[in-house]
Amino acid sequence: MKVIEDVLLKRTSVRRYEREKIEPEKLDLIYRAIASTPTSYNGQQYSVIAVEDQEKKNCYMKLSVKSK
Repeated sequence: MKVIEDVLLKRTSVRRYEREKIEPEKLDLIYRAIASTPTSYNGQQYSVIAVEDQEKKNCYMKLSVKSK
């Protein structure tokens, strides 16, 4: 139980990310965690888009900013 307590009490909000590639095993863990996250009506619906190409990331970022 101590591990859960540490995770909940020591969590942070990341505002800046490194541009390092994430290992497939870590991505798989992230995808499994997202898929098991509860929703208000237990719909378990989610969308994840993994983009490795930096040029595409920049385009998506611009689109996201313009849509606000």
